[in-house]
Amino acid sequence: MSPFNQFEQLADNLDGQLSNYNQLLNLELLKVEALRKNDIDELTKITDDETDILKLLSMLESERLGLVGSMGFQGMTMSQILPYATSFEEREHMDKSFVELSQALNKLKDTNTITQGMATLRLHDTEMFLKALAPTPEPVLYKSDGTISANDKEKPKHTFKNERI
Repeated sequence: MSPFNQFEQLADNLDGQLSNYNQLLNLELLKVEALRKNDIDELTKITDDETDILKLLSMLESERLGLVGSMGFQGMTMSQILPYATSFEEREHMDKSFVELSQALNKLKDTNTITQGMATLRLHDTEMFLKALAPTPEPVLYKSDGTISANDKEKPKHTFKNERI
């Protein structure tokens, strides 16, 4: 395979990753809306869609690493690889794809931070709601003989009038 084809394959791989990360970003925005509405069914669907996209991204990343390795650039950054592109068009395509991919990842990271914060708040709200619904447990009271009293009304009142001296 000629280097030209490998550089184009690498650029196409970056484009594929960009497309999938943009899809993840859109799902993340939908997740924010679903969290706002507290729509559990929609959150479940979004999570399933995210899982599918993450599988594709994992395959694309493996492909990218294989391409970079076969080109002799193992362990190098895109900035280090770009000068080896044989034509201006290759460099421009790869650079554009890499810059857009970096921007998409930053947006995704920021949006994910917001989503995580909202999810944490929703979980806290749900816990507080469930605690409010749960009946307050009655305190356990013991009689003087060590047995458990059924309720406060059975608790003996200790006064001098009803105690033996």
